[in-house]
Amino acid sequence: DAMRIGDLMILTLRRPQEAAARLRALGLGWGARWALLLLAVTVSSLLAGLAQILFPPPPDWSLKPLFDAPLALAGMQLGAMLLSAGAVTLAGRAFGGSGTFADAILLIGWSELVLCAVQATELVLLLVLPPSGPLMSLIAFGLSIWLAVSMTRALHGFSSTAKVALGFFVVLFVIATLLSVLGGALGLFPEVAP
Repeated sequence: DAMRIGDLMILTLRRPQEAAARLRALGLGWGARWALLLLAVTVSSLLAGLAQILFPPPPDWSLKPLFDAPLALAGMQLGAMLLSAGAVTLAGRAFGGSGTFADAILLIGWSELVLCAVQATELVLLLVLPPSGPLMSLIAFGLSIWLAVSMTRALHGFSSTAKVALGFFVVLFVIATLLSVLGGALGLFPEVAP
C-alpha cells in the first residue's frame, strides 16, 4: 500500500529506531530482503541516469564512463551495499551488538529507498529552482550519514548515537584504507610522483 510506504518513509526520517523495529517486525524472508535491495539499486541507478540526462556532466568528468554504463553502476551500488551490510554487521557485533546480516540487508535496502525519494525530490527542485542544488546535495549527504548511523544503532540495539557515529567513521576510514591499498596493489590507481 503506497500510503503505508510513504508513512514508513516519514517515520524513518523522524524516528528511525521505530521504523527499523516495524521493518523487522514484518518478518520478511531472504527473498523479500534481496528484492528490496535490488529495487533500491534499480531505482537509484535510474535516478542517476535521469539526472545525467537532465543535467549532462562535462565531457571530461572522471565518473562519466561509469554513469554511461548503468549495469556497471548498479553492480557497484549493489556491491557497496553488500559490503556495507557486512561491515555494519561485523563491526557492530565486535562492539557487542546483536544485529544480523539479514537485518542489515533489510535496513540498508530500506534506507537507500528513502534516499531515492530524497534524490527524486532533489531532481524536481533542481528543475524548478536550480540554485537549490548545492543545498539539497548537502542535505542529502547529511541525511545519508544520519540514516546510516541511526539504522546501525537500531540494528544492534546500541544506546549511544555518538558512539555509533564514531564507530561508523572509524569503520569507514578502515574500509577506505583497505580498498585504497587493494586498488594500489592491483594497479587500479595511477602512481603519484613525490
